[in-house]
Amino acid sequence: MHTPIRRTLVAASAAAALLWPAGVTATTASATTSGVCAKIAHCRVVAHKDVDGDRRRDHVGWVQRSQDTVVIRVRTADGDLLRRRVDVRFWWGGGAWAGAAAVDGRRGRELLVGSTMGAHTPGYTMLTYRRGRLVVEAPPDGYDHWYIDAAYSVYAGWWRRIDDNGRVKLVDKLALRDGAKRSFSGTNTTYVWRNGHWAEKRTLKRHYKNAKAASRIAGFHIRGLARFPGV
Repeated sequence: MHTPIRRTLVAASAAAALLWPAGVTATTASATTSGVCAKIAHCRVVAHKDVDGDRRRDHVGWVQRSQDTVVIRVRTADGDLLRRRVDVRFWWGGGAWAGAAAVDGRRGRELLVGSTMGAHTPGYTMLTYRRGRLVVEAPPDGYDHWYIDAAYSVYAGWWRRIDDNGRVKLVDKLALRDGAKRSFSGTNTTYVWRNGHWAEKRTLKRHYKNAKAASRIAGFHIRGLARFPGV
């Protein structure tokens, strides 16, 4: 479980996003002939990855409907068209494409959209393929977005690994400054993908002697994703 301090930081950051001025929309392109963006205004192809888990590349498109809304489109190798609307009103500039990567234990890549941003806390909506649809995959820590952080008093990140038994694990790492000291203290909470969902395994306390050491945990440490995608 996470400390009340982190919940306060995330809530404050989300509230701060309301104060950010409207910016220029994300880069758009004219309709392409790839299929996923054909004849669709303000659509651009952002990835060619296996989304549905059949080991064949699918085409992923980003449609900028407005500063508040984007639509993620996937044209599968079988020709099926999947769509999912994402609320990006709290991300400066109308959202950000954050990448496609294997995150959970099912076949296929998850799709990340930068959708909420505070003073220093970006949050991401993760989409995944389930039974012919794109659905939102919530993070296992109970929040509504996948948050990472890097600031004077807090660092947070997600780390993925596969153990010797082939199990997919995510470690949610958090470090908070020890008051006015140089050191940081925090937790590493491990989640294991089991029976189609994330299950919490254990939480360990961690200590870092200074900000440089603590900063190493920040961001996504997942193959295929930038540490701070879209930022």
